Amino acid sequence: MRTEFVLRGTLADAVDAGADTVSLVHDVDGETVGAAVEALTDAYPALESLALNSKGKLRAHVVLRRNGKDVRDGEWLATPLSPGDELELEPGTKGGC
Repeated sequence: MRTEFVLRGTLADAVDAGADTVSLVHDVDGETVGAAVEALTDAYPALESLALNSKGKLRAHVVLRRNGKDVRDGEWLATPLSPGDELELEPGTKGGC
């Protein structure tokens, strides 16, 4: 299944040095967001330590959206994929006044 990934911030920089945003289309062998993330980190090993913790789970500070909706609002990495889905990964930002 072909899936589009949009990477931002340091995640984009790990794929294309100096880029703020990177858009990639990648074939995914599986039907979940987790399979897609695994395919992406296999293709770009520098992303793995930035996006996943040592247990293979999404890092707490990484935002992962499927078609604009945060997967944390649903089934996390078990969220089903459909052809043409777009996955966005970006480092979370916290802070304030």
